[in-house]
Amino acid sequence: MVLLLCIFSLCSCSKQSVYRIDSFTWMSNSDVGIKVAYTYTESGKPSTVTVTYPYPLEESYTDTFNYNIWDTLKSVTRTFSTGNEVIYSAKKITNHKYILYDNEKEYLTIIFDHSGFIISYRYANGYITEYAFSYDENGKPISMKQLNITPSGSNKTVDYTITFIDSNTYHLYTFDNEDEYYEVKFQKIEVKG
Repeated sequence: MVLLLCIFSLCSCSKQSVYRIDSFTWMSNSDVGIKVAYTYTESGKPSTVTVTYPYPLEESYTDTFNYNIWDTLKSVTRTFSTGNEVIYSAKKITNHKYILYDNEKEYLTIIFDHSGFIISYRYANGYITEYAFSYDENGKPISMKQLNITPSGSNKTVDYTITFIDSNTYHLYTFDNEDEYYEVKFQKIEVKG
């Protein structure tokens, strides 16, 4: 799961502000759960996504995004903590949509937002995860909605409120539980408009 917050600043300089997420960690009653960390290319596209599970039954992994000279995604290499690797080839559908293939069989559709960050995972087996942020009148993010769709029909929408902790950290809380949340580390990036 990759999250991105984009804010457009309405200032005289006309620059776009991007809240680029470096990591998010699931916290439950002060216990650390799954952690997802991101790095980016010089052009601001995902470079790696590392998923670390604290549970012995889940295998941690790193996805490495591979681009051609035109900055088009060509493949994603998943390297597991055991050293095993799987390489998914990528086919560009639009500037914001790619389909990943595992041995020529469709595996995953990734949808990027206008800045090139992942906002939707649509697996060929019917599982879908999507993210959408809402903003206040000044463009500051105030909530996130996570949509999970499963083939069994046990679909779920989770609403999160955003509480900024400091200049580089905020928490995503569900509306009904403040003991469990995502701790999100981010950078505010100024992009020339």
